[in-house]
Formats: sequence, structure tokens, C-alpha cells
Amino acid sequence: MLSRCLVFGVLCCVPWIHLSQAQHCNVQVSPVSNNGKVKTCLHSSQDSPENTKKPHPDMSRLFSTDLLTSIIPHIEDRTCRSQLSQVVQDLNEMKLWAFQMFDSMGRLSSSVLSGNSHQLGDFDQCLSIQHPFIRPQYCLGLVDVDVAQEAPPDVKLVVERIRGNNFIQSHRSDPSQFIPTYTTLKWGLCIPDSCSPFDLSKSFDTFFNLTLPAYVTVQTSVDPRLCHQGGLQQKDWPLSTYLAILLFGGLVMISLVSTYCDQNKVPINKLSKSRSIQVLCSVKRNWAQFLIFKKEDIGCIHGLKTVATLLLFFAHNVIPLGSIPFINRTQLTDITFAPISSIFRSSIVYTDTFLLLSGLLSSYYLQTTSSILGRIGNRLVRMIPAHLAVILFTATILPYLSNGPLWSYIVETNGQLCARGWWKNLFFIHNFYPFEEMCAPHTHHLALDVQLFLLTIPLVLGLKSHPGFTSVILLGLNLGSALMRYCAMKEHQLSLVIYTGASLQDLYKSADLSYIRPLHRASPYLSGVWLGFILYKIKFHPVKLSKTTLYTGWSMATICLSYCLMANYNVGAIDYKYDVTQAAHYAALCPLLTSAALSWVILVCSTGYGGESERERETRKGGKPSFFAHAHVHTHTHTHTHTHTHTHTHTH
Repeated sequence: MLSRCLVFGVLCCVPWIHLSQAQHCNVQVSPVSNNGKVKTCLHSSQDSPENTKKPHPDMSRLFSTDLLTSIIPHIEDRTCRSQLSQVVQDLNEMKLWAFQMFDSMGRLSSSVLSGNSHQLGDFDQCLSIQHPFIRPQYCLGLVDVDVAQEAPPDVKLVVERIRGNNFIQSHRSDPSQFIPTYTTLKWGLCIPDSCSPFDLSKSFDTFFNLTLPAYVTVQTSVDPRLCHQGGLQQKDWPLSTYLAILLFGGLVMISLVSTYCDQNKVPINKLSKSRSIQVLCSVKRNWAQFLIFKKEDIGCIHGLKTVATLLLFFAHNVIPLGSIPFINRTQLTDITFAPISSIFRSSIVYTDTFLLLSGLLSSYYLQTTSSILGRIGNRLVRMIPAHLAVILFTATILPYLSNGPLWSYIVETNGQLCARGWWKNLFFIHNFYPFEEMCAPHTHHLALDVQLFLLTIPLVLGLKSHPGFTSVILLGLNLGSALMRYCAMKEHQLSLVIYTGASLQDLYKSADLSYIRPLHRASPYLSGVWLGFILYKIKFHPVKLSKTTLYTGWSMATICLSYCLMANYNVGAIDYKYDVTQAAHYAALCPLLTSAALSWVILVCSTGYGGESERERETRKGGKPSFFAHAHVHTHTHTHTHTHTHTHTHTH
């Protein structure tokens, strides 16, 4: 079943093995064939030389029963071989259970050349099959299709289109819990549970080696963790899951009770101690506090956070689409080939925005406090509970919420990583470990934020006492960070932008060697530290900017942001060839230019040169800013959609 679809997609004239050439074969007629005949070879007394030859292609044999009977001789386990033969025999007799097993297998469909090469079959129907002594099993097969350089152009084009135009090149052994294994095909197999994953992998590999031409190679693997047996009860929940549910349920109840007790609008600092504790978790009071725009806030950063959050949300949610079995995956990749896709490929601009703002706020408020330890404690108290809640939910509850062909492949894998490595996230050191082994990889930004915050505290104190000398140090560290990024890209042939044809291993390597390293990502944070110091100073000594300065500043900021967003306009082209010089220059310059441009925007807006002043806006709106412009996003989260769908989706 698995190989039938692949063979058609890889080469329309794939030669199939004529099992009828084997001696002493039992031939049966199947009613499910177009030509009314399906030859089933169940036994062969001996192998003749003709059996090892590749016969001429026979397109009439592209049926699931043919494929099933073709792999039976290659299966070593006698019980598995016997039960598969029973499936074929009962299918020919149109027995319900056998037809359900046949119907549940992923099989050849239309639009294969449009990328409809993920055939998951029917997961639920497979596991619900009833038979006296044959128990069903659903396995997800992972298949890599490759073509040699000397292959004919048409064959190369067919393979390329089956692989979804090679948007991100992957291997079946690559991690799957975050970035999808885009070019690895997923095929659902509904078979008797007596057939082991090893038997399936070996039989399909043998079958392909005997069938396909030399310039087309197909490698398959069936991971035991991706096999589900029918007739089994749902797996029991561990004690940790029950405890986590009780914890989250308790928090919800506390919030509801606290909200119910919060019946007045008296400020919390004017309430008694016992009354303050009662309304501490009030949803109504905390939501109102969330929307308050304080006079000491730097108002324009809320708008930047909102814009960066939305753009990052769209940029990073394109990635999970690669796991969904779209009928027209090639059309999805055609969209990413457009030059405008550079805006979403350059997501480092938006993550650098958050690092810049974090450094700015840390520096600005550290200038106003005399208790450094108090500021550190306040920051950790705000971050740790929410962070641990995400880890706890991912490790103990999420894996048990559903099931499906891709659920264990994506969701359960991440849950297992969280169960083993939660302590790394607790101490915010998980970015020191390989990205592919990270629990909840989208939380690496929190680790960067905490580490850079702690590292830059001496610099903030230095700006207060020796601003000139410390500013020179900040500049040197900024340039040093840029040099580290440049060397990493140049030496290891990497890129911080996802380009067409990039391999999954290269993307993970880029993350491990640069993207999640605090020293490599320090440029925007250091720029934010210096900007926070400047804003604090001009709060007491206002500055005046001439029109020439404003025009020059806005022009330079526009040029810098345009470079960062559109410099990689060509990396999405289908014929793009990796350019290490372009990648290294972009990695070194983009964080510096992004920081400079956004620092200018924040500076002029905070000093009244960015349009309507904050005081005028407060007066006109009654002192309550709009939610969109001033929504305070404390943490930056990449949304990763986990899918376990069984159906195909057509994208428009």
C-alpha cells in the first residue's frame, strides 16, 4: 500500500514485479481491480533467473492488492505472511473486515504531482476492525524518495513535485516535533499486528530495490512508536497527569472565586490585607490592570509589540502547514516562492524587536530602582509560573488529549522531551542544549531574555556611573556579536533565513550554533540597553531635533528596515542556490540595522516627534488608550499548531 502510491508518483513507468512468472503460484481473481483480475502469488517453490529481472511497466497492476501480494514473499515472519495472505483471500471474497483493512490503508489518489503524497488512510476505521484471531494495527510509514543526478529531466521533475517542490528537504530520521519533515512522505498502513515494523521496513525496501530503476531510490522506515494496535483500551493516564489536572483545575477555581469576591472598584492598595488576598486572582481586576496605560510607560513600544507579535505569528505558523496532508502542497510552496515572502522568512527581525524592547525596559527601569535584587526577583516571578505552566501542560496533559496518525509523531514526541528535560526550562538553560532536543522549542526566547538580562546588569550600572566608557564597551560587544554571527554562517555554511531547498539538519544546525545562543543574539538587547539609558536621560533633559535630522533619521531607518525585510527576496525562488556570502552578511548586519531603525522610531516617538503626543492622546481618549495600540505582551510565544487530522485539505 505504502509503496504503490510512491511508485506511481516517482515514475509513471515504474516496472513492477510479475509474480506470475514465479513457479507454482496460486492465482486468484480480485473484484476490486479495474481489469477484473489481480494475480496473487502466495508461494513460490524456487526462484528463477527471470524473477530477478525488472519487467516492463504494467500500469494495470497499480492496485493495492497487487502491491500487498508483492510484498508478501519478502516478509520473513511466517505468522505475518500467513495473515496477510488471509487478508488478500478474504478481500477477494469481499468480506467486511478485509475490505475495512484495505479501505483504511493510504493508497494512490489524484493530485500526486500537486504534492498529494501524504496518504494517511483511515486511522479510526483501522483500529476498529473486528476479526476472531487477526488484530489490526495502524503504522505510519516514513518514506524518502531520491533521484540521481543522471536521471532523465522528467523523472527529476516528477520526484520534485511529489516532494512538494523541496521547500524544506528532510530525512525520515529527522526530528519532527517542531519543524515538519516536509519532503519525507507519510503513509498509513493498516495491517495485522503480527507484522513487526522491522518486517514492514525490510520488505518494502527489498521490494523497491527489485522494482525501481537505479536512478530512483526509495528508503522506508516504520518506527514502533508510530504503530497503534486495535482492540486495546486507551492507555492509562499516569499519576502526573491527574496531579496536573488537579493543579490547573484548582487555579481555575481560585480565579472564579476571586472574581466573584471582587465586587467593588476600590484600588487593591487601599484594601485590607485579607481582602487584597481574596481579590488577588480576580480576572476582572487583572484584566483592567492589564489595559491600564501608566504615565511612566514608554507608550510607543506597545504598538511595536503588537505589530511584531502579529507578523511573527503569521511567519511561524506557515511552518506547521508542512505537516498537514494538503492535496495541493505544491501550490502552497508556490506562494512561498514569491519575493514578498521575504517579509515572513525574515522572522529574525521580529524576534530581535522583542529583544530590543526587553533590553530597553530593563535598562530604563533599572535606572529608577535602588534594589537590583528586587528587580531580578520581580522579573523571575512574572516569568517562571507561566513558563512552567506551559511545560507542565505539554508534558502531562497534551499527549493524552487525542490520538491520530500524526499525534504521536509530533505531539507525544514533544511531550516526552518535556517530561525528561523540564528542569532545563525551569532554570532557563534549555537553549544551551540542541534545538531538536528542546522541550517546547518556542520558549527559547525566554531563556535568551533571562540570560541577557542577567549579563547586562553590570553594563546598566556602568552607564549610571561611567556612561562614556560603558557606551564604548556596549559598542564593542555589539560589533563582537555581529562578528560571531558572521563567522558562524561563513564557517559552517549556514543561514538564519529559511531558503528554498534548505535541509532540516542545516536549519537545526543554524539554531544550535547561532540562533539560540545569547552572545550571538546580544546585538538588539545591547542596543536596547543603551536606548533605555538615553530615554531615561532625556526624560529630565528634553532634546530638540531639526527637520533635517528628522528627515535623515527617518530615511535611514526606512532603508535599514527595507534591507532587513527584503534583502532575501530571492532566497524563495525555486532555482535558488545557497550563497554563503549573502547569508553571512545578512546574519551580521540585520540585527544591527533592525536595532538602529527601531531605536530611532522609539526615540522620536518618545520625544514628541512621532506625531500626536502621548499627553494629547490621553486627553482626547479620556486617559484610556486603545487595546490594540497598547496591549502589553510580556512574553513572546511562537504558536505551533499540532495536527492529527486524517483528512486532506485543499488550500486556496
